[in-house]
Amino acid sequence: LCEKALGIVLKSLGAGHLDVAIIHENIGNIHGQKGEQAKSTRSHQKALGIRLKTYGPEHPLVADTYSHLGVACYFKDEFDEAFRHHEKSLNIRLKVLDPEHPDIASNYANLGLVHGSQGDHEKAIKYYRKSLAIQMKVLGPMHPAVASNYKNLGELFDTMGEGVRSLGYFEKSLAIALEALGSKHPDVAANYECLGMAHDRVGAHEKAINYLEESLAISLERFGPEHLRIARCYKKLASGFQAQ
Repeated sequence: LCEKALGIVLKSLGAGHLDVAIIHENIGNIHGQKGEQAKSTRSHQKALGIRLKTYGPEHPLVADTYSHLGVACYFKDEFDEAFRHHEKSLNIRLKVLDPEHPDIASNYANLGLVHGSQGDHEKAIKYYRKSLAIQMKVLGPMHPAVASNYKNLGELFDTMGEGVRSLGYFEKSLAIALEALGSKHPDVAANYECLGMAHDRVGAHEKAINYLEESLAISLERFGPEHLRIARCYKKLASGFQAQ
């Protein structure tokens, strides 16, 4: 539908119209959700070109597009490019938004992800905590964005081999996600999966299996048996059973 809308708007308004940028952005987001990051990048680059020409380099919508490009590059493992886009987005937002705006918290979280993936754990922790401080103040302690940051910190500490510390963050994330999103949400399944793998790594294999089975049940109901997420759950469950 977005592709059809793009064709109509291009014909009637021209390639440089702001409505065309919005459609390119929507198409980019859809490709990103489907894991098609190269297509996502191309669409967001088209949106960026229009917005830069119309608004100039320091507009909030330009910052949004840089953020989208950063996410797409991150999922392509292009971490230097991802960092560059997220930093551009952050610098614009710091100039045009309140320093405690949720979008700035999002920038800090994204920069944390990039640094964590590059092995710079101290910088990652610093950015996650800056993001978390804003979110706690502006959004409140039970917001899903706070849960996401706790999950990010849990994954980072798990990567660093601090299994017990990671469990605490995963448990905080799960408690918020359950209350804010409900027991059948994919984010809840993701938290159960993280808890399962963290327990497995600290030798609590029975707990690990219980959490992984919870994750699998939600994912089966939400995505169906043929989804890649289901295959991943089965693989991790098999590993848990072997470790017992």
